[in-house]
Amino acid sequence: MSIEKIQVGNALDVNKRGTTSVPAAAANGLVYTYGITAIDPQKGGVIAGDIETQTRRVLDNLQMALQAAGSSLSQAVYTTVYLRDIRGDYAGFNKAYDDYFGSNPIPRTVVQAVIRSPDARVQIQIVALQGAGKGGQ
Repeated sequence: MSIEKIQVGNALDVNKRGTTSVPAAAANGLVYTYGITAIDPQKGGVIAGDIETQTRRVLDNLQMALQAAGSSLSQAVYTTVYLRDIRGDYAGFNKAYDDYFGSNPIPRTVVQAVIRSPDARVQIQIVALQGAGKGGQ
């Protein structure tokens, strides 16, 4: 089995931020992402905004990482979601998340967690099929 390490070519590439990871890896027809936050892909740093704004940025960032791996959000099979304040942010998170997955729900786990960046309110990891959904959402 070979593992393909995926770089996106922007601020999502964590080696540009001083950590030792890659945004995504592909193996055996699946793509796995790291926990992506609401990073501005061009400037770096977490964007300001409420939970809905940050969730949309995270999902757009995930789409970029998946596209770099030959996949897309439409090929997602599972997400793990980390919220800084699950009680205060769950409804707003869910509203934004449903804009992306509402018509095609997939299994997910949502937990409250300490997120490394103090400005990040949400972090999402995703597992997706590689190949058939390239380019689309």
